[in-house]
Amino acid sequence: MESLPTLVGQSLSAHYDRVRRKVRGLVEPLSDEQLWRRPFAFGNSVGHLLLHLTGNLNYYVGAQIAGSGYVRDRPREFADPSRRPKGEVLQDFDRAVDMVLATLAAQSENDWRAPYSGVGAEDVADRLAMFLRCAAHADHHAGQMIYLCKQVTLGGHLMASSPQANFGLAQIGQIAVPVADVARAIAFYRDVLGMRFLFQAPPGLGFFDCAGVRLMLDAPAKAQAKHCSSVIYYKVPDLQAAFDTLTARGVAFETQPHLIARMPDHELWMAFFRDPDENLLALMSEVRA
Repeated sequence: MESLPTLVGQSLSAHYDRVRRKVRGLVEPLSDEQLWRRPFAFGNSVGHLLLHLTGNLNYYVGAQIAGSGYVRDRPREFADPSRRPKGEVLQDFDRAVDMVLATLAAQSENDWRAPYSGVGAEDVADRLAMFLRCAAHADHHAGQMIYLCKQVTLGGHLMASSPQANFGLAQIGQIAVPVADVARAIAFYRDVLGMRFLFQAPPGLGFFDCAGVRLMLDAPAKAQAKHCSSVIYYKVPDLQAAFDTLTARGVAFETQPHLIARMPDHELWMAFFRDPDENLLALMSEVRA
């Protein structure tokens, strides 16, 4: 009977190989032109998602566990203009998966518990957790590829009348500004700048109105992250529809749409994601009762 660590390694290896077969099955029928075509103006091509999957595995497993020395350029994964032949890109992806399978096979029982560190994975405690996260990440983007492949093989672009084709973020509902001292910041924005103060809320938030755009002063965010940028919240009428459309365009959300707060006359729902430079962004929707 197999030990649990051995079973975990074998199961993860089977999962990664299954994802490889799924991706290959999607990509191989495409022409080089279809591989790099972006069916949505602000989304990814299948080729760029493939570069992203390859880079993700080479960094989080190759560099940080196997010690390959791989140096990642994450923004280039989404913007590489070289339009390399499909066979080369698939070959690089195969090498990355082969490296993951070899690394999985080399893990001892103690290796699974070994501490893990990596840029963008500060909340990952050990190697097992990172292998699991990379597997989920690969599944997520393989699912996006299914949708993109359908678009590029059905003529390239959605009909102009399609709600998805016409969708675009257009209204900012809230901007979060990290502050060290919320009381001091409220006094500055209210008494010095003369902005209309709305209310203060625990555990250290202050809200202002700026011609219909809500400004949120956020002390907890400043305390949790040494280098913290402002967060832009885009207001949408239908959060789930916006989430589904942007996911299909290649956006990798950090959270599913979820309830943030129940107000007297509405519920506040949000979903968070990042741009290619790792700036945090959000969709928000005020759902009336």
